[in-house]
Amino acid sequence: MNLKNYEIIEFRDKELNRKRRGVKIGKYLAVVPEYKIYRFKDGISLFDVTFKNMEDAIKFAKWIDEIYGKYFEIWDDDPRMNIFSLTKWTAPNGIVTYELINLLETSYEKIEIKELDGFLEKAKKNALVWTSQLSG
Repeated sequence: MNLKNYEIIEFRDKELNRKRRGVKIGKYLAVVPEYKIYRFKDGISLFDVTFKNMEDAIKFAKWIDEIYGKYFEIWDDDPRMNIFSLTKWTAPNGIVTYELINLLETSYEKIEIKELDGFLEKAKKNALVWTSQLSG
């Protein structure tokens, strides 16, 4: 992966209380050298998921930004908002994405993009529970 195609930014990491550098993705996200996705304007990690390499972290951050980028502006008014929880009924495949992120956070393993299919299948099953409760 050629990082020359990306803007490298510097921001303040509020969790570690130090300056960080990262690859900017969209208007709100950055991927740091530890392969985590950060909300650089707020200086906090997007969620507690670590990827196995920079390329996978960037791919996932781009995917998240494509779906949720328009919702991230909510953080300008209230940075405490959980965008994924808030938009699970309105974002495309929002419930599945919400469940996927929860599964990834609880896996405690470094994630590879090629492993996402297994997590995604579990997320879809969990999402079916949500929707079946509505129709039941």
